[in-house]
Amino acid sequence: MEILFEKDQQKKPSINDKIKQLFKKVKNYRISDSVYYFFILLAISIGFYMIMLVENSFSLAYGGDYSAQYIPMGYHIWDYYHEWIQTGHFTLFDTELYLGANSFGSNAYYGLFSPFNIIIVLFPRIMVPQSVAIASMIKIACAGLFFSIYMRQAFKVKDNVAQICGAAYAFAGWGAFYLWYNNYQDILVFFPIVLLGIEKVLQEEKPWVLAVGVCFLAICNYVLMVPYIICAFFYAVFRFFQRVPLNNAVTNIRMLGWGVLGFTLGMCMGLFVFAPAFMATLTSPKLDDYSYIGELKSYLIDKKYGDFFGLLFSWGSAPDQHGRIWKVRHLYPILEFFFPATTCRSLPTLEIYGWDFDDIAVSLWVYVPFIMFLVPALIQSGKEKKWSVYIGFALLGIALFTPVMYFLTMGFTNAYARWTLFIATSLIAYVGIYIDKIPNVAKWHMHIGYLFAIAGIVTAWILTNKLAKTENLTHNDFIYRFQEGDIEFTNIAFSLELIYVTAVYFVLMFLYNKKFFHNMMFIFIAAEAVCMGNFVTLGHGWDTSYNNGYAKNERLRQVVSAIQGNDPSFYRMFTSLNDAWSINNSFIGGYNSPNFFHSLYNFEIDDFSLWMGMRSDRKSVAGSYRGKYQDLDNLLGIKYYVISPEKSRYAEIEANNPGGFTANVPFDFTKRDDLSNDEFFVYENQTMNGFGYAYDTIYNGKVSNYSRFDVDVVKNAITLSEVAFVGEEEGLNIAQQYPTITLLDTEPQNTSIKPLTVNIDYGQYFYDVSSVVSAAKFYDFKDIPNIPNVFTPTTFNSNRAMDYWVFWQSSTFGQPLITANSAFYVKAPFSGSQKYDFYFLDENNKIFMFDAHDDDTSDNTSYMRGFYPRKDVYKIAVVGKYYQSYLGSSSLILYNEDAINYETRRTERNAYPLEQVKYQTDKFTFKTNYTSNKLVVSHTAFDVGWKIKAFNVTTGQPVNIKVIKGNGGFVSFVAPVGDISYTMYYETPYLGISYLVTAISTTAFFTSLMGYYLYLESKKRPHLDMIYRADN
Repeated sequence: MEILFEKDQQKKPSINDKIKQLFKKVKNYRISDSVYYFFILLAISIGFYMIMLVENSFSLAYGGDYSAQYIPMGYHIWDYYHEWIQTGHFTLFDTELYLGANSFGSNAYYGLFSPFNIIIVLFPRIMVPQSVAIASMIKIACAGLFFSIYMRQAFKVKDNVAQICGAAYAFAGWGAFYLWYNNYQDILVFFPIVLLGIEKVLQEEKPWVLAVGVCFLAICNYVLMVPYIICAFFYAVFRFFQRVPLNNAVTNIRMLGWGVLGFTLGMCMGLFVFAPAFMATLTSPKLDDYSYIGELKSYLIDKKYGDFFGLLFSWGSAPDQHGRIWKVRHLYPILEFFFPATTCRSLPTLEIYGWDFDDIAVSLWVYVPFIMFLVPALIQSGKEKKWSVYIGFALLGIALFTPVMYFLTMGFTNAYARWTLFIATSLIAYVGIYIDKIPNVAKWHMHIGYLFAIAGIVTAWILTNKLAKTENLTHNDFIYRFQEGDIEFTNIAFSLELIYVTAVYFVLMFLYNKKFFHNMMFIFIAAEAVCMGNFVTLGHGWDTSYNNGYAKNERLRQVVSAIQGNDPSFYRMFTSLNDAWSINNSFIGGYNSPNFFHSLYNFEIDDFSLWMGMRSDRKSVAGSYRGKYQDLDNLLGIKYYVISPEKSRYAEIEANNPGGFTANVPFDFTKRDDLSNDEFFVYENQTMNGFGYAYDTIYNGKVSNYSRFDVDVVKNAITLSEVAFVGEEEGLNIAQQYPTITLLDTEPQNTSIKPLTVNIDYGQYFYDVSSVVSAAKFYDFKDIPNIPNVFTPTTFNSNRAMDYWVFWQSSTFGQPLITANSAFYVKAPFSGSQKYDFYFLDENNKIFMFDAHDDDTSDNTSYMRGFYPRKDVYKIAVVGKYYQSYLGSSSLILYNEDAINYETRRTERNAYPLEQVKYQTDKFTFKTNYTSNKLVVSHTAFDVGWKIKAFNVTTGQPVNIKVIKGNGGFVSFVAPVGDISYTMYYETPYLGISYLVTAISTTAFFTSLMGYYLYLESKKRPHLDMIYRADN
C-alpha cells in the first residue's frame, strides 16, 4: 500500500512560478525612507559641486592641495589596492613618495585605509579624477544620513526634523571650507557615529556603536582622529553629567565603564593603522618649531601668571605655526558664523594681503534656519529650566573665542581650527531639538531669532569694514574679499544676505503652523548649500590644466609601463611632466621620483634634501629636483630621463638645424629609441647601479657649511659622491671597528667645479629687443641666433628685464665657450620670478639644445641648473621669462667642469660594485665580495623599519649587519670582507603588535556583540513559552 502525504501531493512550482514569486516580492518590497533621503542628499551634493563638475569633466579640480595632492593620491591608492589584489602583498614602504616612506605613517593621513576607496578602486584607473569626485559626493550623502540617524535615535526627533539636521550637517560651512582637503570628509562621515555611540552608552549601556565610530576615525584619518576624540570626550562628559540625575549611582558608574570600554575597544580595533602611523609622525619637524605647552610650563615655573593666562585665553599672545600673532582672531567666529563660506583659505569676507591662508580661520555656517532658531532654543531651555545648556554654551564660547582649544586639539603643537566641526554638530543638534517642538512653542520666539540673525549679520558687516584696509597695504593686512579691480562688492553681499534672511523669516512665519513648514526649511537649506558650494568654487578657483592634463599623463604612463616592463630593477625617473604643475606626478604615472608635495613624507631624509636644495627649509612639505646634476642623479638612482620634445623645442630646432638636436641630459644617458615615441624621448643610464655605492672614506663632522645657501648644491652632490657622510657617533664607531675605512678630520670640499669670469673667460652682451616684441621671450625662434647681427649691444636695465636677451660667448675669438662633453652650470636664485630659457648655439650659429628645466613657477628653491652639451658650444642665448629675471653677471654665475673629473669619479664610484641586485616590493637581495670593509650607501631612504639579514657564502655562517643612516638620509651599512649575500627587507614599525591587538579586540567586539544578542534571545524564550502555555 502506498501512503501519500499532503505535501507529496502538492505540485512542485515551475521555474515560471518561481520567477513570478520573485517579481511579486520585488513589487511588494518597500524601499526605506533612508535610501530616498540618501539619494536626495546625493542630488544636492551634485548641485553643491555643480560649477566645478561642469567645468572639469565631472571631476573636482580645486586649485592648490586638492589638485596637487588629493587627485594624485587617488591614483596612488588605486595602484596600492590593485597591486595588493594582484600580488597578495600590501606595499609597506612607499618608494613613489619622495625618496621612500612608511606607507602607514605617510599615507594613512590621506585616507589610504578609508572604506570609500572601494569607489576609486572599482572604476578604471583613467577615471580616478571622476571617481574621487563621486566618492566625495557619496561621503557627503553618508554624513548627512548618519547625522540624521544620530538625531533620530539619540534625541528622538521626528524623521523630517532629523533629515533637516542631516542636510545642514552634511553641507555645513566646515565641510565647504575644507573641501579642498579631501581626506577631511571621512571625519564628516564618521563623527556622528561616535556621537551616536556615546548616546547609546548613556541611554542603553551599549558600547559597540561607539567602538565602530572610533575605529573608523582611527583608520581613515588618524591625525584628525585626535582632535575629534578630544571633542567626543568633552561631549561625553557633558552629556553624562546632564543625565546623572536620571540614574542611580551604580548605573552611572556602569555607564562610565561602558564608555571607557567603547573608546578603548574602538582604538584597539583601529590600532593597526593608528599606532604605526602616529609613531612615524613623531619625528615631524613641525613638532620642534614651537612648544605651546612648554611655554605655558615656563610661565608657571617663573610665576608669570599673567603671561600664562594670556597665552591660554588671548590671541594677542598665541602665535600660529607661521609665527603670526593677530589679536583680532577673537573676532573670527562672528564673521565665520554669520556669513557663509566663500573660500577654503581664510575668512569669508576678508582676504589676507600677500598670502591668503590662515590655519585659525574656518567656516561656522550652519544655515539661516539654524541661526535664526538658536536664540529661541536658548529661551526655550530657560523656560524648561535646562540650565546645563547655558554652561555648555559658555564652555563652547570659551573654546571658540580663545586659543586654548585650537592648541589642545592638536596636542599643543600648533593651532588649527580643524576641531570646529564639533561646534557645528553641537549647534545643529541643539537647535534641531528645538525645531522638533515647533509649532508647540511660542511663535514670538521667531521674532527674537530673526532680530538675532539680523544683528549678527550687521555686526559681521561692520567688522568687515572695520578690519579691511584699502591703502598703504603691507603683508598680512586684511583686505576686502569681494573686489574686482576698483569695484568692491562687500556691501552688496551683506545686503543680499539681509534680504534673504528676511525672506526666510517671512516664509517660515507664514508656514509656522502648517504642514509644509519643515519641508520648506529643508528646501531653504538645500538651496543655500548649492549656492555656497558654488560660491566656494568661484572664490577658491580651479585649475583644469593642473597636472599637465590627465590624458597626457595617461600617455606618459604607457611609456613608464613599457620602461618598467623592460627593466624591473629599482630606480627613479626624471620626467618632464613632473614639474611644478604636477609635483606629485610620480603618483599619477606610477614611478619613483625625487619630487613631492606631502605633509607626512619621510622626515629622515631632511638633511640630504636640504643639502641638495631640494627643499627650502625644514618646515617645507614639498620638494623638487629639476636642476639636472649628474652626480646627484647617481646618488638618487635616477636611471631614466623621460623628456618632452615639446618642452625641449625639438621640432623648432630640427626645422632650423636638421639632425642637430641634442637633449639636455647628463652624459651617462643614451637614448632608447625602442622606448621613445613622438611625445616622449626616453634616455637610460646603463652604468647605474640598482642599489647604491660603496665608500672607503667617511666624514662625521658638522654639515652646516653644506646648506644650499652657503655652498653650491652641485658641489655638495660631488662631495657626497666621493665621501660618505654619517652621524658623529657612527663615524667614530666605524673608524674604531673598521680601520680600512678612512674617517676624515677636515671638511671634504670640491674644487673641480670652476667659476667662469666675465670679460676674462667669456664675453657678455645685452640686446634690447623691445622695438620688435612686447617681451623678449616672444622673439621668433628661428631669428634668435641673428639677434647680435640685428641689434646693437647695450647696457642691461633691470627695470625693463623683460626687454633683453643676453648672449655669452668665448673671450677668445673663434673658440668655443664650452667644449663638447664638459658639464656647464648656471647659478641663480631660480625662485620667485627669476626664470630663464637657455639656448645653445653651435659653430654654424644654429641652436642645437634648449632647456628651461621645466621651471615655470616659484616653487623651485635650488640655485643651480646643469647643462650637458655633446658638442662644442660657441654661444649661449638667455632670456628671462618673468619681470624679475635679471640677466647681469651678478645674478647669473657660470661654472664648468672638465669631462675628465667626472669620468674619474664615475670610475671610482663603480670600482666596488654591488652584484646580483634584485628588487621586489619592500625587499632587496644582493651580494658583495670585498677585500676590505666598505660603507655601503643605498638609494633607498632610511627608516627604522629596514632590516638586513646576511650570511657568508663561503662559510654559510650568518653575519650581523647594523643598519645606519648615511649621506643625510639613506639606508647604509658596513659591508664585511668576503663573499656576502644580503636580504634587505622592510617591516613597518609597531605593525606586528598592532595587528595582534586589532585581531584580539575585533574578535572581542564581535564575540561580545553576538553574546549580547544571544543573551537577549535567551531572555525572550521563557517569555514566549509562558505565552504559548497560556494560550494552550
